[in-house]
Parts: sequence; C-alpha cells; structure tokens
Amino acid sequence: MAPDAPAIVDSSGSVLSYAALDRGIDLMAGHAVELGLGPGDIAGLSVGRAGQATSLILLLGLARIGVATVDPGHTAAHRWSFRYGSHADPGQVRFDATWLADALAGAPVPPAAMHDDPHALFRILSSSGTTGMPKLIPTSHALTVRRLYSRFASQGPAGQRQMIANGLTGVGSIVAALSVFWQGATLVLFDPDTAVDLIGRFDVDAVTTSPGTLHMILAHRPEGSAPLPGLRELAVGSAHVPPPLRRLAEARLCPNVFIHAGSSETGRIAFGPASAMDGRTDAAGFVTPGITVQALDESGRVLPPGEAGLLRIQSDSNADGYFNDPEATARDFRDGWYYSGDIGTVWPDGILSLSGRVAELIDIGGDKFNPALIESVLERFPGVTEAAVFAVPDALGLNELHAALAVSAPVDPAELETFCRQHLPRMPLAAVLEVTKLPRNEAGKVQRDRLAALSSVTGK
Repeated sequence: MAPDAPAIVDSSGSVLSYAALDRGIDLMAGHAVELGLGPGDIAGLSVGRAGQATSLILLLGLARIGVATVDPGHTAAHRWSFRYGSHADPGQVRFDATWLADALAGAPVPPAAMHDDPHALFRILSSSGTTGMPKLIPTSHALTVRRLYSRFASQGPAGQRQMIANGLTGVGSIVAALSVFWQGATLVLFDPDTAVDLIGRFDVDAVTTSPGTLHMILAHRPEGSAPLPGLRELAVGSAHVPPPLRRLAEARLCPNVFIHAGSSETGRIAFGPASAMDGRTDAAGFVTPGITVQALDESGRVLPPGEAGLLRIQSDSNADGYFNDPEATARDFRDGWYYSGDIGTVWPDGILSLSGRVAELIDIGGDKFNPALIESVLERFPGVTEAAVFAVPDALGLNELHAALAVSAPVDPAELETFCRQHLPRMPLAAVLEVTKLPRNEAGKVQRDRLAALSSVTGK
C-alpha cells in the first residue's frame, strides 16, 4: 500500500523502505534455497544487536519459505546455523550485510515461492529460564498471527515510529517487531549507548522495553532531565516495574508509562497505564480481551477475584506445548489451560497482579519467603531503584537471605538496617549487596543465581 514508506531505520540513520524490505526477504529466501533449505527445516539464528536488520530480514526470509528458526544455543535439532559477522564456526553459515546488497540497490529480485501452510513452524521461542534450563516453545505462523491480533486488542495502535528497546532476542520481541510492520509503522533499531539520541533524532513516539534496559537508558538521562518531547508512550514489561524506576522514567523520559506481562507460552496477557495501577506494586496491567486468567488454591479450586493463588491462562494465543518435551507439556498444558507457575490474582476491575513464582519461593530454615514481597518493601527505601532477594548458603550449607540493591544515591547502612527492622521485622535478612544494576536475562528476568554467586565472592 505504501512501498516507499520507511520500514526500518538503523542507528546510523540508514532507511529501508517497505519495498526494499520485501525485496530483502525474497533475497534472503533465495540464499536459503541455494543452501538446500526448505519447508519443515529448522535453522539456528539469533537476532543480536550486531547486524540486527540483516538478521531480522533473514529470519523473515526463512519464514517465507517455511523454514523455522531457533536461537542457536538451544538443543533443538537444526539443519543449519547462521552467524552474522566475519567469523563462523564449523557447521555455521556466515552472513553479513552484503547478502542484502541487491535489495538495497533496488535491483530486481525474483520472488520466493511462498510456503502458505498456516500451521508451519515460524519460530521456536525460549522460556525465560530463571529457575532452570529454558524450555522451548514452538510457535506456528497461525499462532503468531493470533498473538498479533491479541496484542492489538490490548494496546491498540502504537506509535508511527517505534523502538523495541530490548534488542530482538527476548521473549515477544519478534512479535513486537512484526506488529510494527503490520501497522505500517517504522521500526527504529535499538542501540543501548545511543538510545536517547536515536529517540530524539528519529522522532520515536513509542518505546517498548524491560525494566533492566529502562534502567540502562535512564543512566543517560541525568537528574533534572525533562521528558523527551516526542515520546508519547513508554511500555515496560517482562518483569516487575519498581515504583522508583517508574517515577524516574516518567520524570526523565515519558510521562505516559504503560506496563504489560506475558510469556513465550501465552504471548501478551495484560497491558495498561501504570497510573491506573497506583497502590498495587505487583500489578501487570488489565487482562487482555479474549484471555481468561484464574487463580487456584493448592487443591485446584478456582479462587474468587482478589485472592492470590496459582495462575492458569486460557486463550487462543496459548502454545500447544513444549518442543520435544512431552513430560513438561503434560504438566503445564492441561485441558486447554496453561498452568504458569506464577502466583497472583485478577481483581474485580480486571487488573492482573503477579506476586512471584512458586519455584522462586526461598526456603530459609524451613520457612518459605516470597522474594517479590520483600523486594517491593526494599524498593520503598530512598535511593533504591530496584531490589532482588536471593538465597546464599552459609559455612554449614544452610540458606541465608541476601538482597541486592540498585541505587540512584548512596545508601546509609544504619538507616537501611533501621528501615528493615521496622518494615521487615520477620525477614532474616543477613546481607545487602549494592550493585549498579541487577543482572537480567534476555527476557528481562533477574538472574538470582548470578547475584548469589557475586554475594558469595564478596562476602558482604
């Protein structure tokens, strides 16, 4: 409909039109066919920050001919593995921007023979893997389309120039990029060191990010900075958004902060303005229309709205199961429901609250502690922007409760100790570690194992 409209802008300012994007997808599909790939094959491909545009177009080119992709680090058997750059290991296919030369030059490119089976695999996603090895979730073309519709139902049309400030490797980022193209908008590629400049230079009006990346962007917005004038929507998801971090974002980036939640197994399940969640630190947005979320007690009884329990989700955006893992599929996907392992509730007004995960409960001397509840209290201490609680074994092998704090101002240890005695009197907090930022995986989830290892080394 608008072949000359800008589809992708990279950090150097280079613009790829929709016509060039379409030619590039056909060109990449042709390269894959020459390598012997075809419908039903699986290829390893990561859309990293190096060669981001080229990698994304290769992914779409493979999809056009029915080849599914998966991050190369996972164990799913794949026939080929692609690597961007000047070096490739044995068994890998090296590619770079020269693969797109004809498309960028406007040269005619023969159209690829499109594979039109809606049930063909599109992308094998990875779970966040915060409590063990990540699980792989196969998503078809049809499921991806349903998730696009569901995303639109929760959020409506986003900006005309959007930045996905997570890179394109994390959970949901590929669907987010497709939603930009689906709206005929422009995708401005993310660079962590120049994100603020890119937002201003290319008039980005909507940004989607995670709490960890948001913290990193805010490091480039010193105290006293005003919100960026053209940025009208900042959507933060994939993890708990601490109130201090949200307030900094509203003051220095964009006053209109939205929060959302979802997973590789379900797609997005909730979205809403952060201002509507005031007073609920664990709120994750309004449940998306067409999605049912229920809280269960330990016997499987459905709890009334407002009571916390184990969450299950039902929608046509759910995956059917895990890739080559029938045991985990039987455990988590039952009778049309996905049993998420999250603890939370849906309030009468439709707001979803997520207060932790069953697998993340910390055992200290036989007592179980929900880290999310402790973290929400620690984040109320002045100067703390994010907090994470984790277990570290002592000399006898017994777990101690430790905390890591990301701070925007120096924290007085005596004042923090007094605060904890007042607000966490029953929490046996043994040590506190100050960090510049919390380590997170590509899905934005805190890596508590890394914090535990760091705390053990420092002895703090």
